[in-house]
Amino acid sequence: MKSILSIFIFTILLSSCTNKNATNRIDDAYTVLDSSFVAFKGGNNELAKKLSNEVLSVGLELEHDTLTGYALMNLCRTALREKDEIELKKYGDQLMQLAADTKDETWEMYRAHMYAELARMNGDLDKAVELYKISLRISNSIGAKET
Repeated sequence: MKSILSIFIFTILLSSCTNKNATNRIDDAYTVLDSSFVAFKGGNNELAKKLSNEVLSVGLELEHDTLTGYALMNLCRTALREKDEIELKKYGDQLMQLAADTKDETWEMYRAHMYAELARMNGDLDKAVELYKISLRISNSIGAKET
């Protein structure tokens, strides 16, 4: 009986350490995510992409939807800034898949907004308006706050 109790306690402690490790990795990834936003805002696209890809890897590995989504969103922003439609579509498609998998329309809203910006930049104002309306409809339906 004593050995069963010891194994049980050891299992709980090991689980606690594993969860703490995951928690630390998530906390660290949020710090890196913040740095990627700062790099993006500062115009350092290469650093922003590198850091966002690090966060994306952690988010996917730990199945952390928020980290994954924000990393993809930042990668979309960088692709948009660089007018890289192929990368924007690649990351936009991943945002749509994340929205479908998690039933969280936030990621679809961000994707629609990025695509609207691209359409506007390319001079397709009708398409831009259509996509902005989709983004606003989702924003209103989920009660998103302006940031």
